[in-house]
Amino acid sequence: MGRRKSKRKPPPKKKVTGTLETQFTCPFCNHEKSCDVKM
Repeated sequence: MGRRKSKRKPPPKKKVTGTLETQFTCPFCNHEKSCDVKM
């Protein structure tokens, strides 16, 4: 008689990450698309 097979846990679900904006409104002067971000 052998050992029982252990049930494996399912892999964790991947978190969905949205794309980040590269241009956005300035927090100081509120001008649209004045701040650029380069990653």
